[in-house]
Amino acid sequence: MGDDVVIPLAELVDKSIVVLVKTSNPSSGIVQDVALQNGQPLWHHVLNLVVNRWNCNTNMIPVLSSTVGLNMMEIRSLIPDRMPILLTGVGAQGGNYADLRNLLNSEGIGVFVNSSRGILYSQSQQPWRIAIEEAAVGLKEALNNERRIR
Repeated sequence: MGDDVVIPLAELVDKSIVVLVKTSNPSSGIVQDVALQNGQPLWHHVLNLVVNRWNCNTNMIPVLSSTVGLNMMEIRSLIPDRMPILLTGVGAQGGNYADLRNLLNSEGIGVFVNSSRGILYSQSQQPWRIAIEEAAVGLKEALNNERRIR
């Protein structure tokens, strides 16, 4: 997608626009890691577009994976302090909880964490409602511990 698709969305000031930048699916690299002429991977260029071109109404949210070994401190320095980030791959996919710490803004907030399978398909032997609750509370505690370490 390009300007003709994203800019009309960005102009919806009452909506948040979530843009896939670097995802965790195993074959994502065949597209997202393609090196451009300047040597940067395509995903880095997409992040630059999200931050510097399309975020005219401060309603863009980049999606980053916690499973692909990105330098989150470096990436955080490229993203405005007020721009929220969606961090994926935490939980069943084995993402790094410390990535949260490195992506938090100056107020220690600003990151949404997705962990669908880690919560919905918990390995607990408890009844499903209790297992989901325990998994969600456990994730919250683990993420809050990372925020405190910051």
